Amino acid sequence: MKQWDAEKLKKMYPAMTDEFSARMDALVRSLPFREEEPKMKRKLSLGLVLALVLILAATATAVAAGLGAFGQLANAHDPDARLNDLENMASPVQQTIQTDDGITVTIDQAYYDGERVFISYQLSGSLLRTEGSGKGELEGVSWFNEDYDIAVDPDSPAAAVIEELRSKEKDAWVHVVSAALHDGLSLTDGTYLDIIGGEERLLPDGTVLGWKECEVPKTLAADTLSCKAVLFRTITTYQKTERGLRAAFARGSEETDIPFTVQKETQVTHLAGESEVGGLYTARADCSMNRVDLKGNVVLECPEGWVKAWMDWDYERDFDVIEGWVLYSGEERIGNEGNDRGVSGEGTTLNYEEIIRHGGHMEDLKLVPVYADSGEHMDEAILLTPQ
Repeated sequence: MKQWDAEKLKKMYPAMTDEFSARMDALVRSLPFREEEPKMKRKLSLGLVLALVLILAATATAVAAGLGAFGQLANAHDPDARLNDLENMASPVQQTIQTDDGITVTIDQAYYDGERVFISYQLSGSLLRTEGSGKGELEGVSWFNEDYDIAVDPDSPAAAVIEELRSKEKDAWVHVVSAALHDGLSLTDGTYLDIIGGEERLLPDGTVLGWKECEVPKTLAADTLSCKAVLFRTITTYQKTERGLRAAFARGSEETDIPFTVQKETQVTHLAGESEVGGLYTARADCSMNRVDLKGNVVLECPEGWVKAWMDWDYERDFDVIEGWVLYSGEERIGNEGNDRGVSGEGTTLNYEEIIRHGGHMEDLKLVPVYADSGEHMDEAILLTPQ
C-alpha cells in the first residue's frame, strides 16, 4: 500500500494552523480503541479522513416533512450524491435506544447489498455534559498538549463550556463527557465492519444527524445480518494555563449497543470485463452493482514502472499512467460522483478499487481509464457484462 510522505503532503496541501492540527489530533484520540482492528487496505482521501474524525458541520438545512435521515442529509451542503438514492432504496428501521445518561439513539434507515451496510441515524439528548470542575493541580493526568493553546470549533457543543472556562482564573479545570457512535458497525457477535465513508451534521437544535457505509466480509455475507451500532463516551479534561487551554483525553468505560437487523437487497448484479492494450497492459474488472452504485476492482498487469509510480513517492515518472476509472452507459458518462477508494500494487500488478454512483443507468456499462496526463481514453474501455 502506498505510504504517505509528510513532506510531500505539506507541498500538496496548504499549511494548517497549530490550532487546527491540535483539534484534529484531539478528535482522532477521542475515537474508540478496538483490539485487533482490521488492517486498512486502501488509502483515504483527505475529505474522507475529515469525515471519519467526525467533524460536526453546522447546517441550517430544514428537516423536510416525511424525509428520513438520508433524505435530510441529501439536502445539506455538498452531500454525497448517493444519499437521494439511499433515501428511496433504504428500508425503515426505526430502532431507538434511550440510555440512562439521557441520550437517545435512533437507527433510522438501512440498506444492505451483501457487501456493504448503509445506515442513517440520529443522536439527541445529553450528548455533552460537564462532570466535575474545580481549580488546582490534577493528579495522574496525561496532558495532550503543554506547549500551545488547544482550539475548539465554535460550532462544537463544547464551545460554551470552553468559553466559560477561559473566563476563569489560571488552573481552573472542567471534566466534559461527550457521546458519539463508533466509527464503524459490528455484527452482534462482535465482528467489526470496517467503515468506508459517512458524515455527521449538527443541527441547530443539537441533534446529530449522520450516515455510515460499512464493509461486510465476504465470508460473513448472509440474507439477514444482525448488526449493532455502538455508542461510546469520551472524557475530556480541560484546564486553563498561562498559555491558554490544555486537554487530556480518556475513553469512558460505558458503552451502549444499538442492535438492528438488515435484509439483503435482492437486485444485485455481478459484472465483469477484460481488455488488452497493445501489449502495454491487460485489465480485468470485477464489479457488483446494486440499485445505488457500482463497486468494482480493476486489476492491471502492467509495466513495473506504473506500479512504482503509485507505490514509491521518490519514483520520478516520465510517462503517462492510469489514475482512475469512470463509468459510461453507452456514450454517456455517468457516475460523476465516483469514489476512488484507493490503489494498491506490487511487482507488475495494480489494483484499483472504485465505488461509482450510476444514477439508475444500468445498461451498456463500461469503465473508461483516466490517465494522469492525457485524460480519458475511450478506446481502452472495459465492457462490463452480467455474469
